[in-house]
Amino acid sequence: MKGLGAKLRVIVTGSTGKIGQLLINLLDSEPYKSQFQLTKALSREDNLEEFISKCDVVIDFSHHSIVGSYAEICKNHGKLFVSGTTGLNESIFEKLSDIAKFIPVFYSPNMCKSTHVFANTVASIAKQLRDFDVEIVEMHHNMKIDAPSGTALMIGKEIAKSRGIEFKAVTDRNGLVREKDSIGFASIRAGNIVGEHTVYLISGSERIEFKHIISDRAAFAKGSLDAALWLANKAPGKLYSISDLINS
Repeated sequence: MKGLGAKLRVIVTGSTGKIGQLLINLLDSEPYKSQFQLTKALSREDNLEEFISKCDVVIDFSHHSIVGSYAEICKNHGKLFVSGTTGLNESIFEKLSDIAKFIPVFYSPNMCKSTHVFANTVASIAKQLRDFDVEIVEMHHNMKIDAPSGTALMIGKEIAKSRGIEFKAVTDRNGLVREKDSIGFASIRAGNIVGEHTVYLISGSERIEFKHIISDRAAFAKGSLDAALWLANKAPGKLYSISDLINS
């Protein structure tokens, strides 16, 4: 985009959150200190509109209720927008997709490259084992509100896509017989678990288990900074994701 200097000027939203704090610390350490300049760390009490002219990119880990308005402000001022905020509904996704026609926008509920490689690998195997049932169990800390996690849903959607079937997410099987091609989800909220996802492929007496574990939230913060650097060289036109970054 025009106007980007040697360093990307960054506004971090959700700065009082755990990932926001990690982002602030990372931006003051190498190699990111040489690549970025932190111009403002915003809490929910701050008004992004007041500071937007001083940045090139907004990196957002705020709350799902304000992601759309932050993206809209970036569109109005021609700024890059990167968000890893979870719990977004379909209307917000549609809004981000629309805004991405005007400015480069990057969204992922999980900013770890390894998570997406994991999802792609599991999806490829699930495609080969089409008759195997799929169940996904995810574990996060006891303060996480949304369930299933955005990452678990992303994995499920990748599996459904690989099999060429409609994505049918089941989060409560009480009183239900398993429907063909459905994907079951179970959520555990306990302690300070950062993120753990286990995918089960089961048929009769056969079972395969795949597990991905993130033990440090810094992985999400680093991923968002890598995404911002990558996005700076992209044009508007689509809502970018880590899959685009990995395959570029």
